[in-house]
Amino acid sequence: MKLLRFGMVGGAAGSFIGDVHRRGAQMDDLAVMTAGCFSRSPEKSRATGDSWHIPHDRLYADYQTMAEAESAREDGIDFVVIATPNKTHFSIAKCFLEYGIHVSCDKPVAMNVEEAKQLQALAEQKGLHFGVSYTYVNYPMIHQMREIIEQGEIGRILTVTAEYPQDWVANDLNAGVDVAHKWRFDPAQAGESACAADIGTHLSCPDCCGHRRLRLDMSAV
Repeated sequence: MKLLRFGMVGGAAGSFIGDVHRRGAQMDDLAVMTAGCFSRSPEKSRATGDSWHIPHDRLYADYQTMAEAESAREDGIDFVVIATPNKTHFSIAKCFLEYGIHVSCDKPVAMNVEEAKQLQALAEQKGLHFGVSYTYVNYPMIHQMREIIEQGEIGRILTVTAEYPQDWVANDLNAGVDVAHKWRFDPAQAGESACAADIGTHLSCPDCCGHRRLRLDMSAV
């Protein structure tokens, strides 16, 4: 089986999710990270690339240069992982799709449904895969939960309560960090639903309920 090559935009060392994507993509030895534009800071991007053993000629100053250069290489990346703040997903994904590169995008797909539909149309036009990273979709307990519900073992469900506790905000507050200006608290960068779009969307994943599978999951918007 061909070893897939992939790159990442965003996700520099110390970020919330970048290293999770890196390890997840490579854990079955079917893919290897070969390129990246990990940060808007050249120093931070290079430091991340060095720690992940990415050659310097495959480290890029911006995602546009990365998409153009990688699409022109015989050994260019097969897909890109987008691990950046919500507001940038659309433009980055659109760029890589236009250069014929498959996309794996963190949640949400875009800032609104109209943008997401544009990406869906472009991916279909180009014959490319567009994946959204639902971490929990194949956990055994999710499948067991679905079977229990479908078989009627617990009766009619009237209410679902879900929580996703995370302590990073409390820890930052205790450390004196100004969390109020983090991008997840800024609707202009995170979207009107803020963290509900990229974290809360796990709860609405259709795959978890077994209802449908789509190349581009519109519930992630």
